[in-house]
Amino acid sequence: MGSHCRSFFTEPNPRSSNIKEHLGTCNLEFPASCSSAGKSQFSDVKEKNPMEQMWRTPSLKEFSFQDLKIATKDFSPDSLLGEGGFGRIYKGWVDEKTLAPSSKMGIGMAVAIKVLHLGTNLQGFQQWQSEVNFLGRHYHPNIISLFGYCWEDGKLVLVYEFMQRGSLENHLFRRHALKSLS
Repeated sequence: MGSHCRSFFTEPNPRSSNIKEHLGTCNLEFPASCSSAGKSQFSDVKEKNPMEQMWRTPSLKEFSFQDLKIATKDFSPDSLLGEGGFGRIYKGWVDEKTLAPSSKMGIGMAVAIKVLHLGTNLQGFQQWQSEVNFLGRHYHPNIISLFGYCWEDGKLVLVYEFMQRGSLENHLFRRHALKSLS
């Protein structure tokens, strides 16, 4: 059992003599679309050669799962914000400068911690991987920032900027009645 998330990132090597052999089939604009020689099982992706799948993203922090447990009070029900197709989303707290976990709720900066469902298939892994690869390399003021990730002992987690006043979906599809303009 590992105590820290492992780094499986590499920069693509355009000078490789046999890039097809190293990457299998791959759309370089979307590295999560990479596949290696017909292997399609989630466990094979991790054990075969994960470096084929992900690129180094120096702007992201690698969190340990233990750090995320501290930030969410052991993923307590009080920290649960919601659940979707990807998994559960928790509110956690980290230090603003170092992103170290805060054991006291309300101290530091709030973050949203998205935990992928256990037993996820390859598609779920690729979605997680796409978010790390894309959001870890790009910034836009209208897109939630990804602060880091965890890939430890089969657990896949993303750590995002916390969005005050709910999600975009809640704002777009409110269920309450609209006021009349009269």
